[in-house]
Amino acid sequence: MGRESDSLKSTEHNFSSRQSILLLAIMVYSLGIVGQYFLLNTDKLDKSISQLQDTIQTIEAKNNELLKRLDYLKLQDISRTDKVTRAYRDIFNRVDMVFKDLERYKSGAGRRLRKQIVEAELTRRLSTSLSRMSYEQEKNRRKLETLVRELWLFVEAYQFSQKQVDKATVSNSWAMQNIIRSTDANDSLVSKFKTTLRGYKRSIDHALDTLRGSDGLDNDRLAMSLELGERVQRRLSAVQNPPNCSAAKYIVCPLKPCGFGCVIHHYVQCLIMAYATGRVMVISDESGPDERQPFKDMSETCASENITVMEKLEGTRSQERVLRHVIIEEVSEEARKIMPLAIPADLAPKLNLFHGNPSAWWVGQLAAYIMRPTPEYQQELNELTERLDLEGLYVGIHVRRTDKIIEAAYHELKEYMQYVEQYYENLQTPVLKRKVFLASDENLIDEARLSYPNFTFIHNPNISMDRNSMDGFKGLVTDIFFLAHSQFLVCTFSSQVCRLAYELMQTMHGDASNWFRSLDDIYYFGGQTHHLVRAMESNEEGEDLEGNKIIKLRKGDLIETAGNHWNGFSKGTLLSTGETGLYPSYKVEDVLEYVCLPDFANISSLFPLV
Repeated sequence: MGRESDSLKSTEHNFSSRQSILLLAIMVYSLGIVGQYFLLNTDKLDKSISQLQDTIQTIEAKNNELLKRLDYLKLQDISRTDKVTRAYRDIFNRVDMVFKDLERYKSGAGRRLRKQIVEAELTRRLSTSLSRMSYEQEKNRRKLETLVRELWLFVEAYQFSQKQVDKATVSNSWAMQNIIRSTDANDSLVSKFKTTLRGYKRSIDHALDTLRGSDGLDNDRLAMSLELGERVQRRLSAVQNPPNCSAAKYIVCPLKPCGFGCVIHHYVQCLIMAYATGRVMVISDESGPDERQPFKDMSETCASENITVMEKLEGTRSQERVLRHVIIEEVSEEARKIMPLAIPADLAPKLNLFHGNPSAWWVGQLAAYIMRPTPEYQQELNELTERLDLEGLYVGIHVRRTDKIIEAAYHELKEYMQYVEQYYENLQTPVLKRKVFLASDENLIDEARLSYPNFTFIHNPNISMDRNSMDGFKGLVTDIFFLAHSQFLVCTFSSQVCRLAYELMQTMHGDASNWFRSLDDIYYFGGQTHHLVRAMESNEEGEDLEGNKIIKLRKGDLIETAGNHWNGFSKGTLLSTGETGLYPSYKVEDVLEYVCLPDFANISSLFPLV
């Protein structure tokens, strides 16, 4: 982080030192071109000079507005990853090429336009990205990635050997009976066959990674994510900080008695209602002072406002000044429609273009606003990041045990590590140190280091197993931030902490929708109405190799999915017939749902990028 910061400061220094030349350079170049024209067209001289003066006045008039709009390019806000740095450094380098030919020009006016050039270059870059990155192209690339993943899951799940196939389930299959009669030698052949397939998959993954980043498209996705994310953050800030607190409307978010991840997702629901109704979200005092200690206040201007609760929130149109939100289980049907997995319709065109899981990105933006670190806590994070050597590439593992094993299946450490090993084996450029950040509510660090000596395991030394203590609480929050900053996440999506880390991860990269492996559930948002998928091609009914029912699909059929079995098949209910069963995961695509929320045109004058 320190090296990156110095590099960015150096860039800012160069940025400032050359600001003085741009406007005069543009004027001199413009005058030169116009001058040549004048020599040939003297009768148009007066008109051309007038037009040039108008142009200069327009540039000067818009100067302050453009400088404000550049706020979202502040380098300290984009220094989180090497990818971000490279994306924006490219912009500065392109501008520097212009200045190499203009060093002899010095102008105070030029200083004022240097930032405008950078902002214009980013705008050009974004518009160019949108024109060259088509939705169909991105959709098909992501479809190909899904196809490869699901095919490999199928291969891994169904290992055709005598030791792993249940004779009773395949008694009617002549081919499978022959496989059952195979010898240990044939088992060895199967092993070699899988090793060969693994090599093919690794090569395909490398090709997909190359395709994903070709022509700088990965940087374009990152730039679009940052720009759209900054727009959402500005909107949230505008809603939470009205110009007149005494005249503002409020929504009070009560405490929900559950774990930290559950509480944050509860606050996300409250913030969505605040966003939809134009109200200031206030967290009830019932939550206690410690819970918000590492985070900034939800509102910087109305934090001390005296709130009187008048009624529960029903729907999104109540005109009462102060309303009290309810937990998701009690939310009305009208209010539930605007909850995830639905996303704001005005964000959808660009969001669908660059991201593979728009709902997770949207929830991540809301959670990121709620969990904005205080300056003191951010300093702690920065120092701990440097001390633990968590800069650069590493994999994050979250192992949830203790009370969680009552709600979900128990998973051994080796179940997580097999995907960590696959991740590092598939890297196009091998790394010397295979770093793994291990977060758990049990002390697993010694077991991990003993069982996997070829990996460098890192854990938070400040963590406390007592989640009810302040140290335990801050340690958990720190773990979540470190998991979110990883380049690959292995966990169980049945855990709210795991899903929260995954959601925050989406705000830090261009498209990290596939940077995970869940050992149980698919991604979901607690309290969602449904998760619909659409059949992209037909599928005949039948049985899988374990005798489970496969439902018949026709292209265009809608299915309410219940989950991915991570073996090539998912389970769901066909809406047209109510029939429940398995279907091939690769034959469907998510149905995205949009909801019309405020476009915030009324605050665009205060926040130009809203």
